[in-house]
Amino acid sequence: MRRATLAVLSVLAPAAAAAQVDVALSGAVSSDLRYRAQEERVHDDASGELLLDKTFERNENRVSTRLTLAIGHKAQGVGEVEFVWLGFSDVGRLDDLTLAERVDPFWIEAHAAYLEVYDLLPALDLRVGRQVVQWGTADQFNPTHNLNALDLYDPLRFGLLMPNQMVRADWHPRDLFTLTAAWVPVFRPARLPPTAVIGLRSTERIPIQDAEFRHSVAALSGLAPPGELDVRPVLPEATLDNSQAGARLATRLGLFDVSGSYTIGRDDMPQPYLSDGRDAPGETRVRLMYPRVQVVGADLAASLPWLADLGVWAEGAVFFPQRVTMSVLTPQGEAKVNPDGGFCSNDPLVLLVAPSQGVNAAECRPGARDPLIVDDEPFVRWTVGTDYSLTSQLYANAQWVHGFVDEFGVGQDVRVAASRPEDEHTLRRQGDYVVAGVDHRSFSDTLLLRVFGIAGLRDPRSYVVFPQVVWSVADGAELTLGAFVMLGDFDSKFGDPAAGGTVVFTKAKVYF
Repeated sequence: MRRATLAVLSVLAPAAAAAQVDVALSGAVSSDLRYRAQEERVHDDASGELLLDKTFERNENRVSTRLTLAIGHKAQGVGEVEFVWLGFSDVGRLDDLTLAERVDPFWIEAHAAYLEVYDLLPALDLRVGRQVVQWGTADQFNPTHNLNALDLYDPLRFGLLMPNQMVRADWHPRDLFTLTAAWVPVFRPARLPPTAVIGLRSTERIPIQDAEFRHSVAALSGLAPPGELDVRPVLPEATLDNSQAGARLATRLGLFDVSGSYTIGRDDMPQPYLSDGRDAPGETRVRLMYPRVQVVGADLAASLPWLADLGVWAEGAVFFPQRVTMSVLTPQGEAKVNPDGGFCSNDPLVLLVAPSQGVNAAECRPGARDPLIVDDEPFVRWTVGTDYSLTSQLYANAQWVHGFVDEFGVGQDVRVAASRPEDEHTLRRQGDYVVAGVDHRSFSDTLLLRVFGIAGLRDPRSYVVFPQVVWSVADGAELTLGAFVMLGDFDSKFGDPAAGGTVVFTKAKVYF
């Protein structure tokens, strides 16, 4: 091994000596402490009511470094990694107290690792490796961006994207326009927050679009004792057929930066396609998949000089999703929807007890189908917004968002299922939201007061308030105090315990 290493270095040394290499190193050290200030009650099919207690919710410390190697004017290499210490011990057995990874758990996140070559061919740049390809002009809510999965692990860092191994090419002839093409060989799913599993505690919340079938399942679910749920995502195989790709053409028309784009791949949020209760009494296996989707998008942005440089943007996309149905398997057969609608089953036990629960059940006839989860009808997401600096110290930003990041398809999002339609609470999958806030700087820009919020327009009971005070104690060092307040009824989007509840937090960060 030593001889092989020396041989490689002897070959590379002359080339490295001939090229001028500029090294740039940057990074940050941060500490993040959060306390859940609101007790959340959660219904659980297996054990009844659970609680998200008032407790320390996060105690993270992070060290990140970014290394850039510029090789003349022809190429550069970029690597960025972040070490994350969880701050809580993960100890279940006495033996765990002997393991450093249990007493003081940590992990490593790789945010970038790529090589970029300029003018590989005339006006053609190439970037290969782990990277984020960011498309869209809106602020964080970008319906045209669908190549990198969302990183939703931390709601305070909303809008963060997961890097992936990609090949990107940019062709910019005489700066008239830029044509970008990207290829993602292996699909990567979105990273969900720790509280996301709460949303699947009850099988009644599966977003079945066939209302009568959904109500029947809700009525019959009360007959059996609480059982266990085995919920697992099934990733697509790493084949060429499952790779993703996209292209974007961007140019400038007068004051406006405009672009059009097309992507083909999969949605990064999972959808249920199987509910299997055949194997063990009181246990149901639920399997999730990632539906295919094609997206056609466009965006524009400008700063309007005749309105004191008011910033405006608009971004929208049409989604063409794969149709997703769910197989519902019982010990004696399947539950389906008959050709003319209605709940049907080939399980004699289901047919026997259904009338006593007020369920209009029937035997499945030829042509019966699995209940619908996602229709293949196209749907639209869009964002329009504006920002403006009222003074040198005061900045305002406002957006209207149609379609949140986790809203996929047309139809209903089931918040609370019920056997009686009048007791059920559903929302349209594509909701409307106002996202707005202000920044105010004072004391020679050393103190920042920021207040942002989100309000649901179709569900006015649901909103978020996000105030922060950021104090720049020195160049490259800041302290933050804030709160992330989730408000609304338990069956609203942001009041749902799966959203995480209200937290107060402090942060300390130094960067170089």
